[in-house]
Amino acid sequence: FLRHICPEYCGYNVYVGIHEKILTFFHKKVELLRDAAPNRGFIHAYLDKLNSAQSGGSFSQEQLLAICLDLVTAGYDSICSTLKFTFLYLILNPDIQKKAQEEIDTVLQGRPPTIEEKPHLPYVEGIVLESLRMFTG
Repeated sequence: FLRHICPEYCGYNVYVGIHEKILTFFHKKVELLRDAAPNRGFIHAYLDKLNSAQSGGSFSQEQLLAICLDLVTAGYDSICSTLKFTFLYLILNPDIQKKAQEEIDTVLQGRPPTIEEKPHLPYVEGIVLESLRMFTG
């Protein structure tokens, strides 16, 4: 209802803009993967079925984009909630926060983290795993 009266103020236009950006991203990825060597992932399997004579008209590129969007947005709320509780936990436990920060400072020395540093950040990894255990599911 409000989207028809004041789309700017109710956030509708922002929602539509974000939705369009995500769909554009997936559209580009699908086109890129369409021409790439198959790696047998979900998108390739879907495209194979879409291009086969047995698709029966029940497969479309629009449907593939919608599925990709669903897969990405499905975890949004749980990820946000987990991050919020993790940060709250760290705020309420400054000793844990301090120890994690010291480990990060020692290992990274001001660099952005990469996957190669993961084995050198066991305390931070423990916080992440404990947060997932405590706040998801």
